[in-house]
Amino acid sequence: MINFFAGGLGCTDASVQNYTGRDMTSAHATLNITFLAHSVFISAVVGDMAAKGVSANDTAATAALMDTLRDEVCTNADCTSICNTYVTPYVGNTSALVSAVVDGAVSAALAAPTLKVYFDGTKGQRVNYTDPSKASDLTMLRTHLIQFFGMALGCSDGTITPWTGNLTTAHAGMGVTKADFDAFNGAVISVMQSAGVSAAHLTAVHGVLNSTESAIVQAAAPSSGAAGSSSAAAGSSSAAAGSSSAATSTPTSTPTSTPVDTGTGFGMVLIAPFLSLITALLF
Repeated sequence: MINFFAGGLGCTDASVQNYTGRDMTSAHATLNITFLAHSVFISAVVGDMAAKGVSANDTAATAALMDTLRDEVCTNADCTSICNTYVTPYVGNTSALVSAVVDGAVSAALAAPTLKVYFDGTKGQRVNYTDPSKASDLTMLRTHLIQFFGMALGCSDGTITPWTGNLTTAHAGMGVTKADFDAFNGAVISVMQSAGVSAAHLTAVHGVLNSTESAIVQAAAPSSGAAGSSSAAAGSSSAAAGSSSAATSTPTSTPTSTPVDTGTGFGMVLIAPFLSLITALLF
């Protein structure tokens, strides 16, 4: 390893011999290295370099150089998932990547009058996430969306915990229309496109989003009266209490008795039943 790294990093004072071992593909062929292991190893090496005084530019360059070997050393299927494809270990992580997608999609929804009603309490007896006093609920929503997308897109560097909610329950009573379903999915794709996601990946994601229409587009939600709003607020408080920390904990199961907020929001629909389709399309 000393010989290999010396050659890779351009050491030329002759104090280290040239690497003459096996090529990286054959050396790692039977190890089934996951993206998590790949990420941890790079972070350990480069993090130690940083601790010893190597500059930020050089540590980032080293991490990028090591990641160029991903196809040769990272042999588990998750190494080429949509999410992991766009992350260089140590330089970035999947949590930051998915957070950017979630924030962009929610911002787009709040800017569209037809979609904002699903977030401001107007439809479906949900929490008004635009109310400053509901900041903790908004934090929970954001956390669950990040967990949800992270799971669906195959993020596996260990920085995102899986979402454990239920898609149908999450959207029960919201009255999501086909037009709004399409509009939100379009907003998600637009954000990912702006982030540099490839056309092939966008096509795969959009196909899976559209395939879940039957679980999202449901009967119209009941009128939202004062009593309904009060009930929804109480349900939201109960859901929030079930999670010790919205920013770090795994979400609790959603009660099935009332259509309360589950912290999943509208339109984030790439859940476990469709991961096999993603795998078929991309791997």
